[in-house]
Amino acid sequence: PKQIHEIKDFLLTARRKDARSVKIKRSKDIVKFKVRCSKYLYTLCVFDQEKADKLKQSLPPGSLIIFIKTHRSRLLELCHTLNHLHLDFYIDTLHVLLLHVFRFECARPLKMKK
Repeated sequence: PKQIHEIKDFLLTARRKDARSVKIKRSKDIVKFKVRCSKYLYTLCVFDQEKADKLKQSLPPGSLIIFIKTHRSRLLELCHTLNHLHLDFYIDTLHVLLLHVFRFECARPLKMKK
């Protein structure tokens, strides 16, 4: 794996003939763009959400783009959607339920002793 520090270099790499796919991984404060080429996986880390959105729009057309979401971002996206639907009465109950689901999914499995 190699890290790219400039957006321009990343776009040139994404436009290469051997670039197979672009993965976009969003987390709380960072967006990672990963382009798979024949030899290496190149990664660009973007800390500004607006720059990340502009970069996503300027990716070459026809390339395979895969979005990877973390559990936290999925839950936050769902809560954000429900807030827009003005379901304030149900938000608190659902928020507590989602937090329990999030904790359950993130918990490590217990190791059984033989």
